[in-house]
This record gives sequence, structure tokens and C-alpha cells, in this order.
Amino acid sequence: MNIDFLACPNCGADFFASMNNGRSIVFHVSSHYVPIVLAMADDPTDDQVELDKIQCGACSWQGSARQLVSLIS
Repeated sequence: MNIDFLACPNCGADFFASMNNGRSIVFHVSSHYVPIVLAMADDPTDDQVELDKIQCGACSWQGSARQLVSLIS
């Protein structure tokens, strides 16, 4: 099964970060707006990602997952 990831509208990176209860979560966002967690600090049982408040893992862009762009041209 292929998973299509969305990318940062600023730099094109396809990994993002979010904070949850003071813990950093690093993740991809699928084209269905589903976060796919790559890594997180400490407790893996609470991996909620707030998709309205994410930041690019490669540049300074911050925003909503709805602003991400497709990697498929």
C-alpha cells in the first residue's frame, strides 16, 4: 500500500513537529490528513497531534495541515 505524504508549502520537506504536553512529536502527514508518527519523546501512549498547530521539521514554517501541499505533481 502506497502512502502519499504532504509537504511544507515553504520548503517542500515532508516531516513535521508538534508539541503535546511539553513533548515533541515528529511525524509525516498523509494525503488523508492522518499523522504518521515517526518519533516522540517519552510516553508513546499519548501520541495526539494537533493538526491545526504544526511546524515544519526543516524550516520555520508553522500552520495547519490543511495548508500543506501534495508531493505528487
